[in-house]
Amino acid sequence: MIHLRKVVSSLAILAVCAAPSLAQSISSQSIDEGTTGSVITITGSGFGTAKPKVELIDRETGKKAKGTNWKVTENSDTSITAELRKAKAGDYDLQVRPKGKGITPALSKEGFTVRGISNIVADVMAGDPGEEVTVSAEFMGLQKGKAKIGGKKAKITSWEPNGGGAEGTGGIFTIKLPKKIANGVYEIEVKNKTYIVTSDDFIEIENSDFGIPKDGKAKFTAKLGGSNFKATPQTLLYTSLPIGQDVVTSFAAVAAGLPPKAWQFSFLYDANAGGNATISGSDILAITYSEGLPPNTLNYTGHEGITINITGVTAGGQLTGNLSGTLTRVNGTGPDTLQVTNGQFSIDKAPNQP
Repeated sequence: MIHLRKVVSSLAILAVCAAPSLAQSISSQSIDEGTTGSVITITGSGFGTAKPKVELIDRETGKKAKGTNWKVTENSDTSITAELRKAKAGDYDLQVRPKGKGITPALSKEGFTVRGISNIVADVMAGDPGEEVTVSAEFMGLQKGKAKIGGKKAKITSWEPNGGGAEGTGGIFTIKLPKKIANGVYEIEVKNKTYIVTSDDFIEIENSDFGIPKDGKAKFTAKLGGSNFKATPQTLLYTSLPIGQDVVTSFAAVAAGLPPKAWQFSFLYDANAGGNATISGSDILAITYSEGLPPNTLNYTGHEGITINITGVTAGGQLTGNLSGTLTRVNGTGPDTLQVTNGQFSIDKAPNQP
């Protein structure tokens, strides 16, 4: 004969053991911010012995945030340890959902902030194209990022959050500087599944010959009042005349086809030194643009209204740079001013010049 009372009693005992307490609550949490790889310990009561879920809650919808996931690694009725495996940067509510139907989840009073990668600092201030650079950062996260320097793709060759550990709140990575990038100071963009960050003045590229025309490939292009100007290569020559001990006047003459159009500019610059320079004001001795034939020539000048950037001198003596600014009409029929934009030049040294 089956004792029904004993069977019912046994089932009740099993149910009590399997189900969590209905009075679950969170009393504390070990961290309130982190990123993928961060480990949190949540203490409280009534979590049950079955593995619960830890969730990030979207504060606008009140539902589990899309693209987020915690992995519970240890649990008891009073403590839960979980690792953040997937998340987007932002502020969330944090809750524990014990296993079982009809049980209200326990909501943390502190919430949780998912941080994106930040404080990106290279171990050097300057590097050559193709060089590998070590970078430190905070809140790197588990997912290996992608990077761009000056808008060009840069390969990340290693990714070690928290020095190789799993916390994900800091660490180092190595990046290979782009090979095809000109000299200059560039920002870096790092992107992973958690966040995108841009850091200004990240690194200076040195010793690059990318973008510097080969000797003999002279050019001059510019926009004048919105119209394109392109020079005839054969006329792109400059002469150098020493003034004093260190300063050199570099004179460049540029002309282009028919109808006659011509540029002439001279400025104080030590062309033999070959360094970068920004030239404006009194260092520009003269700069003129003209078009047409006398007596109907239209002339503009921009001595004080132009900035010239010298970007370098090649081994063969070719001068490279750009210019921009405002030219003012001095005679002829035309607009009172002429705006110069996107001016780019590479000019060859005239034969037999110092």
